Amino acid sequence: MVEQARDGTDSYTYPNVSFQSGPAEELPFFGDTSVDAVLSGQAAHWFEYPRVWTSLARVLRKGGTVAFWTYGNPFFVNCPKATEIITEWSTNTTDPDKLGAYWTQPGRSIVEQLYRPIQPADEFFEDIKRYEYVPDTKGPASGKGEEAIRLYRKATVAQWREYFRTWSAWHGWHEAHPEVKPRKDGGTGDVMDRMFDEISAAEGWEDDDVEVELEWGTGLILARRK
Repeated sequence: MVEQARDGTDSYTYPNVSFQSGPAEELPFFGDTSVDAVLSGQAAHWFEYPRVWTSLARVLRKGGTVAFWTYGNPFFVNCPKATEIITEWSTNTTDPDKLGAYWTQPGRSIVEQLYRPIQPADEFFEDIKRYEYVPDTKGPASGKGEEAIRLYRKATVAQWREYFRTWSAWHGWHEAHPEVKPRKDGGTGDVMDRMFDEISAAEGWEDDDVEVELEWGTGLILARRK
């Protein structure tokens, strides 16, 4: 990914842009107080706490910003039955034929809580703010919280099925059931096929071309270096 970013960035047009890879708990390629802002999108649940706070405090200038953003569980905003079913399939940790047992923990639980367990160290940071948006199933933007960070998208049932096959839990399930193939590959149907069978039956979706809108719970943490 880093190599792709480097290859795709014109150094003449963007002479101040560089790409580095390393642990957030060390950041060896940054000098002390050399950074204005540290941004993390859907990654801070993997950091080692509290060690990462010492690392970020070292590289940030006084007044520098930390911003951690995440998105959690999906909601079919016009379809309460579909939302109930996907929540059950994605969070059930006792049924090996569903997805909940295949998330890496504790990272997934931190995501599902929209980063509430992550507490910036008071020793280093001030002006700590939290923003959340939690969707509902009464229609688009019917949830509670900061609509400015609402994450939403409309797609067909077929497209959503493929999107959910990008989940790490699906990859874990697939590794545990290598003999089970999706219908699109000539198989009898994998966990996503079966989950969407249940959803389509509950919602009365007659084919995979039905368009539905999803929103995700989102969370944002902001903090400023003392």
